[in-house]
Amino acid sequence: MKKLCCVIVIFAFTGFFVFANTDDQEEIDFLLFLPNSSDQFINHGEAMIHLDGIANYLLSRNLVPGQIHVFGYAAAVLNEVDGDQLSLERAHFVMSELQRRGLNV
Repeated sequence: MKKLCCVIVIFAFTGFFVFANTDDQEEIDFLLFLPNSSDQFINHGEAMIHLDGIANYLLSRNLVPGQIHVFGYAAAVLNEVDGDQLSLERAHFVMSELQRRGLNV
């Protein structure tokens, strides 16, 4: 059962959406976090490179504040971690990483 929970959590991800206008949504990509973690990725180095690429792409889009929406997700498993809180913390972590790279999120 523990392995199953870990496998489910591994597939938890953070989605990035860019709203070019109110009719179109563009999903940029997702990042995989370690189980029960809001600030550590399965492959940290690869995730940081990926965040750099996402930030560069978004910076090239001439977006205004409010057009970038970051969503965090966590698997629904029975353990001591609150999935809703973990999702929120993951989104906040990614937003802070994008802000460090010059985006106004």
